[in-house]
Amino acid sequence: MSNFIEIVSLQKSFDDRTVLDDLNLKIKEGKLMSIVGPYGSGKTTFLKILAGLTEGYKGSVTIAGLEPRKLREKGMVGYCFQKPNLLPWLDVEKNLLLPALLRKTAPTIDVNKLLKLAKLTSIKKSKINELSGGTRQMVSILRSLSLSPKVLLLDEPFSSIDEISREKLQEDLLAIHRKTVKTTILITHSISEAVFLSDEIAIFSQKPTSIKKLMPIKLDRARADVRNTEAFNKYVTIVRKQLSA
Repeated sequence: MSNFIEIVSLQKSFDDRTVLDDLNLKIKEGKLMSIVGPYGSGKTTFLKILAGLTEGYKGSVTIAGLEPRKLREKGMVGYCFQKPNLLPWLDVEKNLLLPALLRKTAPTIDVNKLLKLAKLTSIKKSKINELSGGTRQMVSILRSLSLSPKVLLLDEPFSSIDEISREKLQEDLLAIHRKTVKTTILITHSISEAVFLSDEIAIFSQKPTSIKKLMPIKLDRARADVRNTEAFNKYVTIVRKQLSA
């Protein structure tokens, strides 16, 4: 499997303050990688560079052989923010169709198929204010998939959701990833979330930030109790120690 995302010697500074420094990373197509690291270590800056929303960096960043800006211009980047940013005066269906409407293109994925990915077909005509916070966030993730992007970027999508709902949303996201096989990068401050969802975890250092450690995760996620297994807890402990070292 080829490297789909390649980042070589990435450096990003704001004025005289270096945030990312000599950051190198390769991600294979179809994989889900989580990014964890200290607060303020530049995780969101890194994600915005991948999304083509932040430029002025040094080094090389390519996704499917293209610079992020060019990929974004083609509508091939799906980006989900921490807050859903859905339009409350539109129903779920119209919110999912909004990216295509703004780009003046035909939708590339049927709304019913999108909602079916998360078993949410019953809410197609619901208004946003009728939905729970977790459901709104899942709709936001589905909207990020509406143009069939090459890469899906998620910036702490479940950070404001209660723990029980959060675990259900993690399971839904994992199911969506298995069905769509989109190359996905997730930023999270939850170590257990990163371990549960990821094929690999990239641990960021303190600023100026580089990759402190890459950790492949090999778990039997078909087990309903995977979060309670010794292997799961071992990964959580290792990542926690890396972050505190």
